Amino acid sequence: MKPKHTNRKLLLITIPLLICWTLYIFNNSMQPSEDSNRQSSNALEAIENVVGQIDIEQGAKQTLIRKGAHVFEFAVLGILLYFSAEQLSARPKDGLIIALLAGLLIASADETIQLLIPGREGKITDVFIDFAGVSAGTLASLAAGFLWRRRAKPPRDCHKAC
Repeated sequence: MKPKHTNRKLLLITIPLLICWTLYIFNNSMQPSEDSNRQSSNALEAIENVVGQIDIEQGAKQTLIRKGAHVFEFAVLGILLYFSAEQLSARPKDGLIIALLAGLLIASADETIQLLIPGREGKITDVFIDFAGVSAGTLASLAAGFLWRRRAKPPRDCHKAC
């Protein structure tokens, strides 16, 4: 089946952004552990400067920062994947499935990359965390698209006066 509603302008935006964002994620995974730790420490310091000292153990803070960054990165990826896949699919359901599967593949590749970097480790639990981010971004995009299309349609009981 051919896509029924391909929006070329949207694809010209989402596909390059999707490629750049995926490369950004992979680049972050290629950083040596020292650089990654420094980034997490800087992010934690910036957050605590804004919201005040967070009263939990330092290691737990670092873990929250790291996992939160993964969820955010992959939520953005999920948004880009969904809008790209939806434009290329015959049915919105197909776009959702393609986006989720592509997100799982990218999350797996991301953790595999980390296995090759000294001082870094790829974990299956991180694949699940990344996939949770993809799922959140994808579902948020699905909901936003549904609301957008619903807003754009005239009410069913609207007669010629509308």
